[in-house]
Amino acid sequence: MSACLTVGHLQEFNALWFEVQEVRLQRDAQDRVTWKLTAFGEYDSTSAYRAQFLGSVKFDLRWLIWKP
Repeated sequence: MSACLTVGHLQEFNALWFEVQEVRLQRDAQDRVTWKLTAFGEYDSTSAYRAQFLGSVKFDLRWLIWKP
């Protein structure tokens, strides 16, 4: 299986590289994971479910189906 490397991939890699350069790890510090989709930074299944539909368009399908 061969991977196709595009200009977009290289641009993403380059941007990530510069972001990672700013990270400073501390030996005795505990890792902290935060969930950006809730106010308190904690994961919940409701916010994960809603994230699946970010950017989608809502409309009433029954009129599309039953009108004809």
